[in-house]
Amino acid sequence: MSGDIVKIIREVLGDRLRAIIVFGSTVYLGSGRDVDMLVVTNSDIDEKLRTRFSSTICAEIIRRLKITPNICIMSYTEFLENLAPGTFLSGLALGYIILYGDGEIESFIMKFLERLSKEQAVLHNRYGSWNLSYYARIQVSRKHRAS
Repeated sequence: MSGDIVKIIREVLGDRLRAIIVFGSTVYLGSGRDVDMLVVTNSDIDEKLRTRFSSTICAEIIRRLKITPNICIMSYTEFLENLAPGTFLSGLALGYIILYGDGEIESFIMKFLERLSKEQAVLHNRYGSWNLSYYARIQVSRKHRAS
């Protein structure tokens, strides 16, 4: 299925696509009402085009794969700016899967998780309370052991 997701998003964004990252309850609980995806583009996209791309991607994923996506499209610059404690990307500490992207994306996420692991960060959502610092330490430890 991940290959199909990448194919659909590449069809819509073409050369603009830089990375696709799945995160959220689908990753850390194994299931959820939707699939949270962060789509990173090489350059800025105006809001009207971003909305059109997001709508098209969502419609195609629902039509072809019968899953409900929750798409957030941001530029590479916005992605880097949001790799900070307190942003929604702090949720990456609970787990993420890079479906498409280079090693640089992983490197930036790992540096962010290393910083987050030293913070006092807690996420409260409908699934409970999550000590993001603790989970960031686990993610960092797993990645170091795997390399």
